[in-house]
Amino acid sequence: FEGIPTPGDTARDFGVGMHSTLEEWLRQMANDPVQEPWLDYDLHEEYLPAAKKIIDWLDKHEIEEILDVEVNIYHPQLLYGGQVDCVARRGSSLLVLDWKSGKGIYKDAAVQVAAYAMAYEVLTGETVNEGWVLRSSRTGEFEAQRIVDLDLAKETFLHLQAVREGWDEIKWEVDES
Repeated sequence: FEGIPTPGDTARDFGVGMHSTLEEWLRQMANDPVQEPWLDYDLHEEYLPAAKKIIDWLDKHEIEEILDVEVNIYHPQLLYGGQVDCVARRGSSLLVLDWKSGKGIYKDAAVQVAAYAMAYEVLTGETVNEGWVLRSSRTGEFEAQRIVDLDLAKETFLHLQAVREGWDEIKWEVDES
């Protein structure tokens, strides 16, 4: 017996589907940039409207090259990792892009993108100039937000890491009297 999907299950499934559709679409576009991908590529139709809004944003913002899609990163000194949705180039700028499909873009996304940028910089030796979060929902909503001060977001991530380490070091002494 399968249970009735919860709203959380439905939202998660949509996010996973949109991510995988965007990943496949961008990979196919990289191999055949003149093709109209939504016409001929074998993509999941349910996710195409949300994915197309992100593709349209990439076109509008003159993204010249998609360097990496769904790339695993790791920061060897700070010992964290993750998966960057997209790394792109526009002119001399390197951009880290993160896709969201939920109800909004929250400040923790800026810290997440900053952490991805730091790890990508360590792994590649290239400087990430911009961090963006692009949200495209099942209901047709779309928004894109650039992190105005990526260096501040990186500092915030480092402070949060230090707080977590301190938090983990807190010890108790049990009074057994």
